[in-house]
Amino acid sequence: MGKLSAMPGRLSAMPQRLARPRDPDGHSAEAEPWRAWYNLKRWKLLRIATFVRDLFTCQMPDCRRIETDTALLVCDHVERHNGDPRLFWDERNLQTLCKPCHDKTKQAQERRARVGPA
Repeated sequence: MGKLSAMPGRLSAMPQRLARPRDPDGHSAEAEPWRAWYNLKRWKLLRIATFVRDLFTCQMPDCRRIETDTALLVCDHVERHNGDPRLFWDERNLQTLCKPCHDKTKQAQERRARVGPA
C-alpha cells in the first residue's frame, strides 16, 4: 500500500490582521505596555547601577555567585510591579540575581505566591 505523502492542510494560518503581535516570550504589547520600559535607557542605567551596588553578586542566600558577565545577570524586582511605575523604578525594589536563580528559584516562588497557600 502506498504511503500518504504530503496532504495539504485544511486549516490555514490565522490572517495577520487578526493576530496580535507578540514578543519572543509570547507577551502582547497591548496587554502589558510596561514591557517597553525595559528598552529605555533609564532602565538600562538603573540595571547596571543595581549590579554595581550589589557587587555583581547574586542576592539569593543559597547562591551568592559573583558573575562578571552582565549577560548572565538579571536585575530583578523584589516585589512584583505589575505595571506600577512606582515599584518598577524604585531602586530599593531591585536586586541582582544570576540567571539560574532568577529563571528557576525566583520564578517558582512567584508562581507559588500567585496560587496562594495550599
